[in-house]
Amino acid sequence: MPISRRVLLARAVEHAEALTGSPTVTVYKSEVPDKPPVIITDGQPDESGRVAPYVVIYVLGGTPNIEPDLGGANDDLATGLQITVAAGWAEDAAHTVDRVHAHFYRWSPDLGDDVMVGRFEPPPGYDPGFVRADKQPKPPRFYLPLLYTLIANT
Repeated sequence: MPISRRVLLARAVEHAEALTGSPTVTVYKSEVPDKPPVIITDGQPDESGRVAPYVVIYVLGGTPNIEPDLGGANDDLATGLQITVAAGWAEDAAHTVDRVHAHFYRWSPDLGDDVMVGRFEPPPGYDPGFVRADKQPKPPRFYLPLLYTLIANT
């Protein structure tokens, strides 16, 4: 039975929704609505109109694992997630990146009884670079794409 990318995405969303701490982080699966939640101050929308922190999770297509399988009977997959962290302020984006990374780094999702799963880690040498500004929405948003890979086999 093939390893399900749909199940991986569902587990990652569930895991992200369990992220604790302040401020609250909204989780999206592969796309963001036109109007994500804005920052709330004293129970009211903040006058800046900037978005509250959120993450968007994308599952990578993946490729067959290149490790040899002596019996040729296993279904192997090298895959992962892109988790794009965004917020209305650069500082909030950086803080949320720290929280998300601590939550996902070396996490091993449950993909079913017959699937052995490695841990999520950034690909060797991956550097997401600096927090970027998306100036298309008004007010602007700041974001950073994080990338995690794992190997799973049956």
